Amino acid sequence: IFAGQTLDIPLSTDPETFAVTDLNCNGTLERVRLIPDPTRLAGEPQRYAALTVENTDARGLYQTTASTLAGIGPAALTNPVLLPAGPCWFLIGAELSGGGFRVYHLAGNTLEIALDAPGELVSLGEPAIPYMIQLQTFTQTGPPTGTTCTRTLATYVWSVPRFDLQSQTTEPADCTK
Repeated sequence: IFAGQTLDIPLSTDPETFAVTDLNCNGTLERVRLIPDPTRLAGEPQRYAALTVENTDARGLYQTTASTLAGIGPAALTNPVLLPAGPCWFLIGAELSGGGFRVYHLAGNTLEIALDAPGELVSLGEPAIPYMIQLQTFTQTGPPTGTTCTRTLATYVWSVPRFDLQSQTTEPADCTK
């Protein structure tokens, strides 16, 4: 296997259509499909091992133009969301089942990571800053059996082609969350 080589891997489960929209203002609809993690056990929350984007061609047929391996098990994607990033631009965000948040954007025929950061999602946008993501992390500061933590709130703002850290605050918190 070498860089740029196509590798065909049969899917053990059918992809799920997540969204059909114009992701990148090119006037054509893209279909975002999620490929379930084949290692997920019955009763576990849904998680996805891969993400694909398919374009419509002149005949209205979908062709895969971009895909990314999200990971299996702890690195798999969960709780996907479609994020507006302009008048007709959309980004694809998802929590990582092992912790963290990742955002992809379509650049030509490639899905690129626009944000890969630790923490859990707190909010997506607000009227003053519509293209903003806030993530929080908790760090235990006292003894292992204690409830003393610090909460770090990180705010990221969309700055094409990625999210940049705008601010970060830390405050005491209760670990019993």
